[in-house]
Amino acid sequence: MTTKSKTNVIKRWLDGDTRDTIASDNQIGAGTVSGIINEFKKGVDALEYESVRELSI
Repeated sequence: MTTKSKTNVIKRWLDGDTRDTIASDNQIGAGTVSGIINEFKKGVDALEYESVRELSI
């Protein structure tokens, strides 16, 4: 998976899209979406990513 694709998944998740919707739209598995999000979360403090997502929604 390309960096651009991973960035798109993260952006969509931050925008409030569901894991299943993101997976379907990108023709990838829901587990893959979860893995990308989990990788992203490792680099960001837990409170920060939830705040960013809430703000985006």
